[in-house]
Amino acid sequence: MKSRRIGFVGIGVMGSAMARHLAAAGHTLTLYDLDSAAARKAARRIAGASIARSLKEAGETSDIVITMLPNGEAVRACVEAGDGLAAGMKPGTLLIDCSSAEPWLTRAAAKVLAARKIDMIDAPVSGAQEGAETATLVFMCGGSDGALKRAKPILKLMGRHIFHLGPVGAGVDAQALLVVV
Repeated sequence: MKSRRIGFVGIGVMGSAMARHLAAAGHTLTLYDLDSAAARKAARRIAGASIARSLKEAGETSDIVITMLPNGEAVRACVEAGDGLAAGMKPGTLLIDCSSAEPWLTRAAAKVLAARKIDMIDAPVSGAQEGAETATLVFMCGGSDGALKRAKPILKLMGRHIFHLGPVGAGVDAQALLVVV
């Protein structure tokens, strides 16, 4: 697989483990987290990783950006802020959102990105910390066939199963159903 420049936003317990698998596969990582101490700690553990000073910089320096954030409002804020991801990402880049988000917020973020010709898939995960550490996560994905095709090689480095469930928002729809059941 061709080495990619990947921005990773949200490098807590799950994100830092997921990012380590990407670096181990030879990808160049740019990390961003609101907690700069967490970003520095993760960068020390991930060979070759650098730290972005802003979301915009994370977007500017990446072919693909992955978000692993606590909720849809955080994702939407990262995308739509004046110096956010949408301001930095170039047309043709891809956002893979692995956050547990609200479907309407996921669709709103995707709409903002689509207006800038940036693809997005939602790919919330199941598997918890152990799955992130052992690269056995399950991804429930929503997005176009083309966007998912581009994301799959990256997702396979972090997980065991990838399910394409429909258009953007379908992944978080499915995850919400799992929580209810």
